[in-house]
Amino acid sequence: LVIVAAAWGTAAGLQALWSIQSVESSGVRDHNGTSIALDAGGDPHIAFYEGTQRDLAFTTRAGGFWTTSVVDTIGDTGRWPSLQIDAAGDPHVAYYWKANPDGTPSENLMYARRSGGIWSLVVVDSSTAVGQYCSLALDTAGNPHIAYFDAASQALRYATSVAGAWTLEVVDNSANVGLHTSMVLDDADQPHVAYQNRSDFGLRYASKSNGLWTIENVVSQNTTPALAVSAVQTSLDLDSNGNAHIVFRNELSGKSMYSRNTSGTWTTGIATAQGQEFHGSFHSIQIAPNDVPTMSYFDVVLGELRLATFGGIWWVAELVTPNGLWTSLAIDDLGHSHVSFHAPAQSVVKYAVKSDITSDTGVPGPGARIALGATPNPMRVSTTLFLRTPVALPWELAIVDARGRRVRALAARAGPGPHALAWDGRDDRGHRVGVGIYFAVVRQGRERVSEKIVVVR
Repeated sequence: LVIVAAAWGTAAGLQALWSIQSVESSGVRDHNGTSIALDAGGDPHIAFYEGTQRDLAFTTRAGGFWTTSVVDTIGDTGRWPSLQIDAAGDPHVAYYWKANPDGTPSENLMYARRSGGIWSLVVVDSSTAVGQYCSLALDTAGNPHIAYFDAASQALRYATSVAGAWTLEVVDNSANVGLHTSMVLDDADQPHVAYQNRSDFGLRYASKSNGLWTIENVVSQNTTPALAVSAVQTSLDLDSNGNAHIVFRNELSGKSMYSRNTSGTWTTGIATAQGQEFHGSFHSIQIAPNDVPTMSYFDVVLGELRLATFGGIWWVAELVTPNGLWTSLAIDDLGHSHVSFHAPAQSVVKYAVKSDITSDTGVPGPGARIALGATPNPMRVSTTLFLRTPVALPWELAIVDARGRRVRALAARAGPGPHALAWDGRDDRGHRVGVGIYFAVVRQGRERVSEKIVVVR
């Protein structure tokens, strides 16, 4: 099989795999947060702060169409939304209620849940000045857990509910702590929280086990003065071994930072792509199905929303779209990235997803009849490509690099049906390819389908 690079298209054509959709107008206000979650069927749901009316809004996509509803309209409400979808497909949102309709402060932590098509709203904590930077997770029974900032006491708080009864507790009250909170639950449903310690502007990490909280200083100006850290906009996730991965913005340098814990030891450094340091904001991290950290962020220097995957030493970054703030990332079971964000230039909430199916021009669309996926993706050693060709025409599958040059010819066959083909991460000469972005590209007649594959080590 002889294939020239031109037959597979250019890198510019392959980059069109990102599909960007305008979801809903969001107005232009501070704290226009977005939060995305996927249901069991892979459909996206987004909670966001509607800045014009100052409401909490929720939108969901089914059958290719977005449906938006307003969840809470009382006063100025809906800031810092944090969304999760339970096993039944029902949404849960934690958020901050800032002010009453008359403008007087309310400053409460709120929780909303939809069941049977009806939203119920609960004031979780009505203490003075609580609820900012809230982060929600659901345990295996569907019970909500929320970490949040207590501005009056300058403390990190934690709330959980079983059978509708809420329990509130203070996690860390060592003064000036609990801002920029991000929380996840481990496999035992125990909470883990990353947050800012404003006393030294460092990053702290709290975890609970057997009813007791353990507080750790990850990095700070006192413990690691060479980094000169001021940790804001934190985002946390755990890998399959329970190791923590945290990305955050260093407010002093404007650079993206990455902290990870391995065997109880924290390492922190500037997120870098082959020597190029990230100047990121509004980070959101998720661990891909094969334990590879992936983050969305807004590059303040380039003015772009970008997606980056960690390759063990360097990050591999790509452009998603210009101009995207308040990013939130979700990764489906096939390793495909879904991102919600606020586009301030258009005053809209948008949604970005990597499309499996492209037309002959590289533009995502329903006209293509071929489907292609890869798992694991990102890959370390090998990946399996799953291909569906519904018509009885010859088809060809190859791996190309980011410039569209063929790396490996995998198959040339004819006939319909599902196909599974393995790529061992080697080129046509049998040499292992380097770390970076590649594309599996299949052609059948005039149709072309491309799937991005990230190779990490």
